[in-house]
Order: sequence, then structure tokens, then C-alpha cells
Amino acid sequence: MGGNGNGNGGHVDLASRPELEIYVEVLREALGEVLAHERRNWQREKARMQAEANEIVAKLRAEVAELRGTITRMVDEQLARMRDMRGPPGERGEQGLPGRLPIVTTWKADQISYEGDVVSHSGATWQATKDTGQEPGGRDWICLARAGHDGASLQVRGTYREGTAYKALDIVALNGGSFIARKDDPGPCPGGEWQAMSLPGKRGERGERGPKGDQGDPGVSFIDWKLDRENYAVRVVLSDGTVLTLELRELFEQYQLETH
Repeated sequence: MGGNGNGNGGHVDLASRPELEIYVEVLREALGEVLAHERRNWQREKARMQAEANEIVAKLRAEVAELRGTITRMVDEQLARMRDMRGPPGERGEQGLPGRLPIVTTWKADQISYEGDVVSHSGATWQATKDTGQEPGGRDWICLARAGHDGASLQVRGTYREGTAYKALDIVALNGGSFIARKDDPGPCPGGEWQAMSLPGKRGERGERGPKGDQGDPGVSFIDWKLDRENYAVRVVLSDGTVLTLELRELFEQYQLETH
């Protein structure tokens, strides 16, 4: 920049505001270009580093996959050699002590069950085949005892009444016999859904006449009767001397009332 004729050589006169603002603007633009250039350089460097990192990761993954295949192959080969080297079965050992199941506990949703644990759940008994938080009934459990069904018993219901609701195993009496229901709502009795338990017996054959018994004591008999017209009565005389009086006055009075 040429001299400004102010006798200060190449220095900017700070007192001249327009020239100072131009100078600052030039510096700002120069600094912006430098920052933009550095930003572009950094982005290119970042992209290059990301590409190198992706390449390295891809190589590592390929090496890990190859290593895994190699290890699997080596394990399979070793197991095959061990099977080929297996000798004949040994002698049977002595019988051990009787095994004992663990104490049965109630399964809880917030607990972890370990291999061999025995629990009760939903009326059944289960044993864990491995450490698990799964609810009994899944693949991690083996059932030792299934839940049973509610039992049913005979119920005596008295004489059968048409229109009454009956259930399986209800027992009713009818016409001298007894019947048991085969199922709920068995329908009219007797019928196909009722099983006869007992039926009235048939009249047996008449037996032989027994021997004649001894003559019994003579009974009291009627020997005479007399009218008592004055008292409207009849007097009956029995063989043992007893006299029975039949009062007839009320009977005659009722007759008189009904006929007049």
C-alpha cells in the first residue's frame, strides 16, 4: 500500500475511520478464506480416515469369520478323533444311594429357578431342566405330575320328579326301583341316559299248603235283639251275656226333618 502523505511511513492512521473499516473488512475476508480452506481440508481428512476405518473393520470381520470357521473345524475334528479313540464300555459300577428330589416350593413370577429345582404351579409339579426365569410349562421345564380334575360323588336325590334338573351321578327312586344319571340333564327317567341300579322283584310262585292248625277259642256271637220303642233304641244280646244298646232317636229325628 502506498504512502498516505501523512509522514507516518507505512502505518495506518487510526484517526481515519473509513480506511480502518476497509482494512478490517479485508482482514475478515482473508480470515474467512483461510477457515474455509482448513474446513475443506479437515472434511477430506475425516472422509479418508472414515474410509480407512471401514476398511479395517471389514478386514477384521472377515478374519474373525475365518477364525471362527477354523476353530469350529478343529473342534469337530478333535471330537471325531475322540469318538474313534473311545474304548469298550467298562464294567457296571456299584449301585448308588437312592436319589432324592429337592423340596417342592411354590413357583413365583419374580424368582429365578435353577436346574433341578422342583416347583408347584397351577396344580401341577414341574422340574427345571436348566437355570431359567421362564414360567413352568415352557421348554425349560419337565412335568413331574399333572393337575387332576375335580372328583364327583354319588348324590341321592329322592323320588324322581319330572321337570327337575338332574346332574351326572344323581340317584333317584321310581316305581320301586332306583336309577343313576349317566350325564348332566339326562332327560326323562327311565331313559337312555339313566342306568337302572335296582328294579322291583316279580311275584314268586305260590308255595304248598301248610298243615291245618289247632282249633281256636270260640268267639262271641249274636244270639238275640230287642226293640225299646219308648227310647227309640235296639238292644243286642251277645253269647257272653253282653247287651249292646244302639240309640236311634237322633236318626229318626233327622228323618222327620228331611221328609217334612
